[in-house]
Amino acid sequence: MFRDEIEKLQIKAMKSNSALVLVIEDNPSQQRFFSLIEENVGMVCCVVDSCSTALELLKYVRFNLIMLDLQMPSVEAIHCAREIRLLEFESGFKTPIIAVTANAMPGDREKCLDAGADDYLPKPFPLVQLKKMIAQWAA
Repeated sequence: MFRDEIEKLQIKAMKSNSALVLVIEDNPSQQRFFSLIEENVGMVCCVVDSCSTALELLKYVRFNLIMLDLQMPSVEAIHCAREIRLLEFESGFKTPIIAVTANAMPGDREKCLDAGADDYLPKPFPLVQLKKMIAQWAA
């Protein structure tokens, strides 16, 4: 993602008094979903399709919140959450992580929280629930 695109997103978030949210999601339809609902839930999305891209962005950009898809084939999301926390430890700045999944399995919530996620959101979810989470974690 180019620097000027990020700057536009940051300005948009400031002007609209919205949270700047990094969405790590490999599924194109889910990427579109987050982009379509962003104004309704008080967020401006920066959508990336891999953990490696997210980690690179996090070296230079401060987000208010990270939404991490649990079903990414290229890297286990739990590992991605741990890598994000390691990077944050080095920088001294922590960003809340919400783990998002369409296939909620028993024990997933605990695994995510143990890996460093702050909350867990199974799909499908009502927009009001997402809006509450954004208000809670991105403040």
